[in-house]
Amino acid sequence: MPVGIMQKENVDNVVQKFLAANFTIILFHYDGNVDGWWDLDWGDKAIHVVAHNQTKWWFAKRFLHPNVVSIYDYIFLWDEDLGVDHFDPKRYLQIVKTAGLEISQPALDPDSTEIHHKITIRSRTKKLHRRVYELRGKTKCSKASEGPPCSGFVEGMAPVFTRSAWYCAWHLIQNDLVHGWGMDMKLGYCAQGVSSKKVGVIDSEYIVHKGIQSLGGSGYPATRTTVKVLLRHLHSYFSELFGYLISLASLIDFPSNVQRNGASGFDLRTEPSRVRNTTKLELDICLKLESTNVSFTLLTTAQIRRQSTWELEVFKERWNRAVEEDKNWVDPFLRYQSRKKQTSTHLRS
Repeated sequence: MPVGIMQKENVDNVVQKFLAANFTIILFHYDGNVDGWWDLDWGDKAIHVVAHNQTKWWFAKRFLHPNVVSIYDYIFLWDEDLGVDHFDPKRYLQIVKTAGLEISQPALDPDSTEIHHKITIRSRTKKLHRRVYELRGKTKCSKASEGPPCSGFVEGMAPVFTRSAWYCAWHLIQNDLVHGWGMDMKLGYCAQGVSSKKVGVIDSEYIVHKGIQSLGGSGYPATRTTVKVLLRHLHSYFSELFGYLISLASLIDFPSNVQRNGASGFDLRTEPSRVRNTTKLELDICLKLESTNVSFTLLTTAQIRRQSTWELEVFKERWNRAVEEDKNWVDPFLRYQSRKKQTSTHLRS
């Protein structure tokens, strides 16, 4: 799980759930703050990995190699902004095993801050679901629909993989495409079978997606980290400025009958003679202000989206090129759809 110290309380809630179920916890610290976690009871029980301003997929590609995690039956690759009040890992895995799912995710509470695909929304009447029906909007999903986002689909915020599925998914992650956009649409190819049967969403064990933007990557720092740095520099900047203003005030000849904590009784604009050496001091202040670098670019959601959209196009291009170059590759989705149509035709005849 990628974590920042600002989400410590929420991460603690998640980790407590998984530790009780005998899970191994790996925390990827994108803000560089590891010391802030040692006061938690489980701080020294978790594995801590640090890399400034990196994303979940960047960490996963470098530290969750299939050989390294081969001793585990399941890999939970979750974000840090998930509410788990209605989630139990043991019950979740019991359902996954019974249903024979290779790739899954807990359903999202309908009141979650961010929901991108209807298939991820929790159904109150089901234990799990593998597809969704939607006849409105741009993406229409019917009984005939096969593939994402109508069936065989989980989102990137809280995927769960079997060992075999992770071996495949790890190879899908691109070293330089850190946001992972486009991967969720291709994870069905790692389902070790027909994705509409091997990929599912668990409704009875559900989570809340809080939608807190925290991660950066690929040269863009995290918003929260950037704000922290900005405030630190601004504090230093204004402290120096205040010092210069105090120095300026000390050069003013106040009349003896005027108290320092009262009205000054004069105006610098009309009585400049009461300020000594003002020209040189003002010049020093101007030079200091010009040399102080307070130019910071806050990472906005729009910037993240632009970077992610660019990565998505690169991912698609690489996928299409790989398909074109591999003359022996047969798309299992298309093959399954073809068989399904043939079966339907035979039944009608």
